[in-house]
Amino acid sequence: MGDKSGIEWTDATWNPIRGCSIVSSGCRSCYAMKQAHRFSGKGQPYEGLTKLTKGGPVWTGKVRLVPEALDQPLRWRKPRRVFVNSMSDLFHEDVPFTFIAAVFGVMGCACDHTFQVLTKRPQRMKEFMDWINIQQPLHPESGVEILTQDIACDHADEVFISQGMPVWDRERLLPSVSSSWPPPNVWLGVSVEDQPTADERIPLLLQTPAAVRFLSVEPLLGPVDLTSLAQPGPKFINGRPAITIDALYCPVRVGANNVHRNYRLGNHRRRIGPAGTADAPGLGAVTARSVCRGWSSIFL
Repeated sequence: MGDKSGIEWTDATWNPIRGCSIVSSGCRSCYAMKQAHRFSGKGQPYEGLTKLTKGGPVWTGKVRLVPEALDQPLRWRKPRRVFVNSMSDLFHEDVPFTFIAAVFGVMGCACDHTFQVLTKRPQRMKEFMDWINIQQPLHPESGVEILTQDIACDHADEVFISQGMPVWDRERLLPSVSSSWPPPNVWLGVSVEDQPTADERIPLLLQTPAAVRFLSVEPLLGPVDLTSLAQPGPKFINGRPAITIDALYCPVRVGANNVHRNYRLGNHRRRIGPAGTADAPGLGAVTARSVCRGWSSIFL
């Protein structure tokens, strides 16, 4: 966890959960396993979460909640892009929905930041969204249905109280406690390493409510054809925004170095600028059909 990151497409990392398990071949190249193993000794943060094999460190499959880290983004004053659970997966099957809701409660209240949630478990992500959307009881006094963001904030408050931590004033943090759900500052994305994982995960991402949807095509283990995602289409369908993939993070091999090209998909498909919010001047539109030349290929 830190307020600075060397990852090209984010500014900071936040890890209220530690540990993971292998779900696909892309996990074999996971940098987090190796990094966690460095801090897996007795009394260290990742104790019991990795093991050493002939092929190197791997996850043991155990996950550990870190409730004391839950309020970290609320303490960061400067707006930043935050990679959520760079050392785990928020939607791991052993993470309770109530704790995931608490994480969303914090993200919704820390509205000056942009949160990037990346998963290899889009089915459980969708299941969580289905679950929280039916957790809307009526207010005991007014009889008005409680907003989903308020429910998420309530789960965060329960964690704070259980840890003896101060409960943050959500009215001060978020004066109009979000009538928008999911939170507009939360990006949801899936990792894609080859065509089978693209075909499995992208449709589930598209079925999941999100303000912004993105793909991380890394590690790229085989050709991936995303042509259908880049086709021009209507921005609105029946008066509602069209459901699309909004951004793509793709590694490119240039000489001995791996570089990231970040694309915003859609009708214009321009490259995303350094801040991730505006096109960098002079870069122009993406026109190259194969943007990962010399290292498998991904087709736009």
